[in-house]
Amino acid sequence: MLWALGSFGASDEAIHRAIVFGLSGLWLFVATFYLIGWALQGFIIRQKAPEEESDDAPPPRSAPPPRSPPPPKPGSH
Repeated sequence: MLWALGSFGASDEAIHRAIVFGLSGLWLFVATFYLIGWALQGFIIRQKAPEEESDDAPPPRSAPPPRSPPPPKPGSH
């Protein structure tokens, strides 16, 4: 579209500008999706780490609550 509008000029240098522009766009496209994949992979690994740790050892149990004192016997007062 930019070529049709004449944005690169009308000389032989216009072809060079168009090629550089196209390769820059291609590089930007590849780099963007590479970085998105890298970030998602890091996020997935981070999410799987707690799951793997839980398989190694059972979760620690908390101490049972203290027993309440027995109710007073009727007639002791």
